[in-house]
Amino acid sequence: MHFLPDVKRIKPMSPPNFFSFELIKREEVVSLFDVTRFNEAIIYDTNLPWQTDLAMLAKQDGEIVGVAGASKTCAKLW
Repeated sequence: MHFLPDVKRIKPMSPPNFFSFELIKREEVVSLFDVTRFNEAIIYDTNLPWQTDLAMLAKQDGEIVGVAGASKTCAKLW
């Protein structure tokens, strides 16, 4: 799925209570395959021309409960 938000309409908001968020870069994405059940949210396959370049982790009590990944498949994103 590809999603490009309208950045002019995005408004800052506080994170929900009891959650923390962590941004990781491409070099760290591979480590997610061993520690999360969210492999469908990230791409790490050296046979493909694109990889996940950024991922946002949502954590609750230190456990990863959500992952959103972004890759450079669209020039508008970057």
